[in-house]
Amino acid sequence: FFMAPKTLVFVCALALAATIVAAEHKLVFKSQKDILHFKNETTRQEKIDNGAYKVENNVPAGVKSYNGTYYVSIPRWAPNVPVTLARLNQSVDGLVPFPSLDYQNATNGFRNVQSMEIDSKGRMWIVDVGRQNNMKGDQIEGTPSLWIFDLTATTTSKKGVKSQPKQLLRYNFSEDVASSKTSFINDIVVDDVLDVAYISEASGDGAIIVFDLKTETARRVTHESMKASADYDFVLDEVQMKEFKIPIDGIALTPDKATVYFNALLANHLYSVPAQELRDYTPGASLNIAYHGVKPASDGLAFGSNGKLYFGSLPDNSVLEWTPGTPLDQARVIAKSAEDLSWPDTFGFDNKGNLLVLSNRLHKWVTGQLNFDGAESNFRIVSIPIGENVRSYVYGPDAPAQSEPEATTVPTTAATADPAATTVSTVSETSKEEASTQTTAETTTVPATEAPAAGSTSTEAASSETTEVPAETTVAPATTETTTETTTSSTTAPTSTTTAPTSEKKKSPGMRAVEWVQAKAERAATWIEEKLPGKGTLPRLSWCSIACTWNKTKALLVAARDRLHVCAANTTECADDIQEVYQKDALTSGIALCAAFALICWLGAVITDDLSWVDRLWSVLPVIYTLHFWSYDKDNARLSVMVTLALAWGVRLTYNFYRKGGYTSHGEDYRWAVLRKEIPNPWLFHLFNLVFIAVLQNILLFAITLPAYTALVNETPLNFGDIVASLTFFLALALETMADQQQWVFQESKHNKLPRLPELAHDYENGFLTSGLFVYSRHPNFFAEQVIWISFALFSLTATGDLELFSWFGALSLVLLFQGSTTFTEKITKSKYPAYAEYQQTTSRLWPLPPVSHPHSD
Repeated sequence: FFMAPKTLVFVCALALAATIVAAEHKLVFKSQKDILHFKNETTRQEKIDNGAYKVENNVPAGVKSYNGTYYVSIPRWAPNVPVTLARLNQSVDGLVPFPSLDYQNATNGFRNVQSMEIDSKGRMWIVDVGRQNNMKGDQIEGTPSLWIFDLTATTTSKKGVKSQPKQLLRYNFSEDVASSKTSFINDIVVDDVLDVAYISEASGDGAIIVFDLKTETARRVTHESMKASADYDFVLDEVQMKEFKIPIDGIALTPDKATVYFNALLANHLYSVPAQELRDYTPGASLNIAYHGVKPASDGLAFGSNGKLYFGSLPDNSVLEWTPGTPLDQARVIAKSAEDLSWPDTFGFDNKGNLLVLSNRLHKWVTGQLNFDGAESNFRIVSIPIGENVRSYVYGPDAPAQSEPEATTVPTTAATADPAATTVSTVSETSKEEASTQTTAETTTVPATEAPAAGSTSTEAASSETTEVPAETTVAPATTETTTETTTSSTTAPTSTTTAPTSEKKKSPGMRAVEWVQAKAERAATWIEEKLPGKGTLPRLSWCSIACTWNKTKALLVAARDRLHVCAANTTECADDIQEVYQKDALTSGIALCAAFALICWLGAVITDDLSWVDRLWSVLPVIYTLHFWSYDKDNARLSVMVTLALAWGVRLTYNFYRKGGYTSHGEDYRWAVLRKEIPNPWLFHLFNLVFIAVLQNILLFAITLPAYTALVNETPLNFGDIVASLTFFLALALETMADQQQWVFQESKHNKLPRLPELAHDYENGFLTSGLFVYSRHPNFFAEQVIWISFALFSLTATGDLELFSWFGALSLVLLFQGSTTFTEKITKSKYPAYAEYQQTTSRLWPLPPVSHPHSD
């Protein structure tokens, strides 16, 4: 008869079983006529008319994912590209500016974002080419830059903690490392243990740029193997690819951070070089380049945490998986589609076992063959399953790393080996301090190739009027052209993992408790999975979710402390700060609302000696909080569904409370009078009123709506799980409505306010209702109320795919509250009606079940 575990298992199992779908690959995003999301067609047309936006010049290139959010770069290869770094708003299936609209201004923000990487610390490293219109239009020169943002920083955005990161760095490369006139810095990989980035330079003869964050130094390393092939060519959709004389493009870092792999765009060779040699290189040193064989021409490369390399095949629209140490021609095709994988450009990982691929038909765009009338989709983000536990290389290897193969002799053509002397260019370097060591390695031969044509030219500056494209945030970038602040915590390398192990630190009682809960949750999850038909993955309640909840809470407490300090020092600033709370963050302002209502309830009870102020707001506050979160993103489809459900629940329950006289001056709940007698000490009762009634119950009413906040900051498409959650909510709401109606009719007729019903004669005699739904449950309305908010919490599961403690805290707390409340209610009822004891023996407490024997039976 204890419903909480059964309901949770049933509803979660149903939702998970319905949403687990096996497929070779699936679409995360498919562009329509536009890739940008505008508020309305009028705004879009205004941007086109004033020259700020040209549909056919906006082509996505890079894709990365972090905590369920997808980030996309839109390089300014041509004029009229208002947004160059964006976030995918999946509720509207379009891209919106990231991190804010002000950063899209080329004057003091991003000039031309080509790609980015997100490391295991939650930092986004952004490659800004600098020069604009480098493929079409009149080129605008610009200094290449590297930006770094902390995605885990406390937000100041209307979208919540995941929407407004903190800028840590803007580093401008010197002319001898990356030219403002010709450079085309392209893809990036990051070693976040040493805080070093490796960037492919796709102009001229190609290069790898090495950037050290700790010393803020950069160097340029070139090699013959980075050039485009002079004799390699193929035809793709009637486009002669020899015109794409692009040198090194794809670059990948092994999970152990020891080796950098790379390939030229117009070439069919794969090479690698020890990462340390790139970091330590000084003029005159040689590089130990390893040649791994022949493969199809590809754009991007990426290593997974499983140690496997993923790359595209441009000639046949496919994606391949290769294990280093095995023949390259044994690479396995894991996805192939002429429609979905036409020019697989950049790779990313959702860290849930899927490889992300952005396909953009770049060859057709460059040659003017793309159709932008909306008849077909030109750009896609594809998700390919590669293994349940596979994540990005940045998280390190899943298993002991495989040894790298010995460097081999490189052929002069694709098929034959003909030794030739290695050619290594001098290395330009801009740094605060010269490298103190010099590495000498044996040289290997590389293919003799011709240098490709110099980097192509480009376009006019983006108009400053583009700061009106879809509104996201209003935080402006730092205006300085030099490096900005870099936090110590972000730039300090962790201690080496090769040092001798120290004695294990004694775990605190809190940590032991968390681990115990985690173990029990894992055991329960395993049991549920065994009971589910077929195979599937059940999201785990992990230490990470608990830690994330604590980190969010801690950040909020620190922010609140800082605001109190400001208030104490300056009342004017305090007033301004309070005024801006709503504008800055949905969660902070929601907590402020909750605190205000708690104060109102407590003062109301003290002044009027009526404890039912929370009762009167019970059906109102969750609606207010859900509307509050929805007001930050009215285009969020999942939030709109949740608001509709909350409104339906609130209107019905408010009406039911009203017709029972709950809003009158004598409408205090009868249970409070009983409780007063059980707590005769007035000071203890006032303390109970403050802590439990006013504060804790208000916190509970706010907490049950936190799934709406989770849906706000995790915009993912609606799925079958949302249908399950909605139907469960409506069924529970219908059940609660029927139960309340039956109870109201009984109570009204019992007190002769309505005509008595013959079929309820036995219940009138006993004094309580045992007919209708009350045949199967003593409190069907209580049961339905708990299911309503458990189904509401399910929306957080469909949004994130994880059982986050943050989102489920309210629903689970409500279940616990109802256990005590139901026990207290039945204690009062049993004292008034002797026959209630028999009813308890025969009828389920909460869960609707057939009675053992009906009380009416003789």
